[in-house]
Amino acid sequence: MSRTDYTLRPGPGRLFPRRLLLLACILLTAAVMRSSGEADSGASADRCPPSRTIPGGLPHDETPQFILVTFDDGITPFAESLIQPVLQDLHNPDGSKAHYTYFLTRVNTVAALARQRYLEGNELASHTMTHSTGNQTNAAEWLWELNGLNRFLVDTVGIPSNQIAGFRAPELATNGAMWRTLLNLQFIYDASLPEVIATPPRISTGLDSLVWPHTLEGGSGTSCSSGNCPDTSLPGLWSIPLWMFYDTLNNEVGAMDPAAGDDSLLQEVLEFTFQKRYNGNKCPLGLFMHAGQLGLPGRRQILTTFLQEKLKLPDVWMITMRGLIEWMRNPVPVSQLSAWFARGADRGSGRPDLAPPPSVSLAAPDDGSPISPKTALLQWDVQLKSAAYQLQVSSASDFSQNVLDSAGISRASYSFRIPASPASYFWRVRGVNTRGPGDWSLPRTFTSGVLSHVSESPARPLEYGLEQNFPNPFNPSTVISCSFPSSGRARLAIYDMLGREVAVLIDGPVQAGRQGVVWNAAGKASGTFLCRLEFDGTRSTLTRKIVFLK
Repeated sequence: MSRTDYTLRPGPGRLFPRRLLLLACILLTAAVMRSSGEADSGASADRCPPSRTIPGGLPHDETPQFILVTFDDGITPFAESLIQPVLQDLHNPDGSKAHYTYFLTRVNTVAALARQRYLEGNELASHTMTHSTGNQTNAAEWLWELNGLNRFLVDTVGIPSNQIAGFRAPELATNGAMWRTLLNLQFIYDASLPEVIATPPRISTGLDSLVWPHTLEGGSGTSCSSGNCPDTSLPGLWSIPLWMFYDTLNNEVGAMDPAAGDDSLLQEVLEFTFQKRYNGNKCPLGLFMHAGQLGLPGRRQILTTFLQEKLKLPDVWMITMRGLIEWMRNPVPVSQLSAWFARGADRGSGRPDLAPPPSVSLAAPDDGSPISPKTALLQWDVQLKSAAYQLQVSSASDFSQNVLDSAGISRASYSFRIPASPASYFWRVRGVNTRGPGDWSLPRTFTSGVLSHVSESPARPLEYGLEQNFPNPFNPSTVISCSFPSSGRARLAIYDMLGREVAVLIDGPVQAGRQGVVWNAAGKASGTFLCRLEFDGTRSTLTRKIVFLK
C-alpha cells in the first residue's frame, strides 16, 4: 500500500475547525494559568488536536527544543552497560541531570536495576509483560499484559501507581482492542504511532514543520503509517509520535533505531534533523532506540557527542516522555524551565488531581476461594490515578466488624494473615489521591481452609473453562483452576514459549465440577509458560499465559 492510499486529503473545511480547536486549547490553558496565578499550576485542557503550531503561543526564541531519549525492552545489566556510557554524564543547561524513558517489559527486567533508574529521575513506562502482543491480540490479553506490568512496577519495582503514564506497543503493532484498553486503564499517553511526511501532507509538511504531541479525541489525525490507527474517539489519551528520520535526499531511515547499521549515516542524519527542528517549529526530537543499537563503540560515541554538544545550547533540554506531556498541558518558556524542573513538574507533581480516583478492580483470589496456608495474598489491579490504597477485611458483609483496615498501602497487593479459626471473610479496596478516597471496589469473599493437590467444587459449572492461575506471577507454586460441565477425559499441560511440553497436570478422567491443580515449577527457569486445557466433547483448546519468577 502506498502512502497516498491511506492519506486523507484535508480540504479547507477540515483545516478551519482544527485551527479553532487549537486556539481553544491555547486560550483555555492561558485562562487557567491566569486564574491560578502561576505558570505551572498543572490544571489544563486535555484536548489539543494535532497541530504544527508551537504550544501555548510561545515565541520561537522562548520555546525549548526538547530531546527525548527512550529505550525499549528489559532493563538488564548488559543493556545498561551499553546505555549508561552514553547517558550517565548528560546534564541540562542548568546543570541538572538529564533524564530519559524506558519502555520496559517484565521479561528480563532486573527489578532492583529498574528501581535505581527510577530513583535517579528517569521514567518507567509500559511495553507489556511478555512482549508477545500483536495486531490480533484480544482485549482480555491486552488487559492481562498491561495489568501485569503495572503490578510489577508497583509491587516489585516500587514506583507509585500515579507515576505510570505511558505505553508503547511491542513491534508497534496496535489494534482497536489495545486503544480501548489504554483508555479504560487511564494511561496518559501512547508512543506507538510512526509519523511520516505523507503525500499529500496531513499535518506534518516537512522536517521543519512536524506535528507536535496531541490528544486522540478525534482519532489519530496524522499519517499513522503503521496501520491499525485509532478508529474512535480516545478523549484525554495523548499521542507522542515516532517522527520518521530522513537523510538529506529525503529517504526514510527509520523511526525506531534510525540509520541502523550505518554510523556515518547516523551522524549525518542526527545533525541534519536537529537543524531542521531547531530552526523550524521546534517539534521535539525523539531518539527512540533499543540498547543493542549501542553495541558498536562508534555508534555510542556519535550519540554521546551529539547529545553533549546540543545540551550546551541554552534552549535545548532533555526530558522524559511523561515530562513532555506535562509541559504540553501547560507550556512554560525556556526562561522558566529550570524552576519548572526543580519543582518536579515534569513528573506530574505540578498537576493537582482533579477528582478522587475511580473504583479499583479486585484481581485475586477468585470470589469465594478457599485459602491455605494461613496467609492470603490479596491482589487488585493498579489504578493509575491513585497515589495509595485502603484495604478492609471483615467478617461481616457490611464491613461493620473489620479484622483489618489499612490505609496508605503503596502496593497493589497485601499479604493478610488469616486468624487461626476457619471462617469466611469479605474484602474490598479503594484508591486515594490528593482529592480524597475513591469509591470502594465490589467486595469479594474468601474462606480459610486447606487446599489439597486437587480440589473439587460441588457446584456443577455450566461451561467448560480455564481460569487464570493464582498467584500470577508465582514462585515456585501456583494453583490452576478448571471447570467441567460433565464427566469426561481432560488433559491439562504446561508448555514453554517454544512449544515444548514441560509438565502434565491432568491426563485422564475428570468429574463434573471445578478443580484446582497445583503446579510446582521448582527447577524450571524463570519465564512465561502456556497452560493448555483440552476436554472431551469440545473442539476448543483453552490457553492461559502464566509467569514464573524466581
